[in-house]
Amino acid sequence: MFLASLVSKNAAVATNSSIPIKAFLAWVTEEMLNDVKQLDNSLYKTFSKRLEQLTPHQFRVLQLMADGLLNKKVADELQVSESNIKQHVSVVLNKLEFNNRTQAGVMFKSVMSKGDGG
Repeated sequence: MFLASLVSKNAAVATNSSIPIKAFLAWVTEEMLNDVKQLDNSLYKTFSKRLEQLTPHQFRVLQLMADGLLNKKVADELQVSESNIKQHVSVVLNKLEFNNRTQAGVMFKSVMSKGDGG
């Protein structure tokens, strides 16, 4: 909403001035990229702080969830009961403030790849 407002407001200025549209679009794109990068960095920092709340066992459960393993497979891998894993998943999602394991897994993979320079 904010970006749309910014673009339409500045588009009106650009079309009523001597600024070439191509230059205007390059400026908007750069500004939007900077906004997204700042938001992106903020999200990564917030998520990283939340990751610090996890116990080593919860962190391992998150790693396996992010790899796409179902609770039964995670339980087999860690040699614990499936109900134990269900409890860990619930706690992990609450600590990370996500509604589902897919959201948590995607963000985890994204943060880990960013940390590896990817």
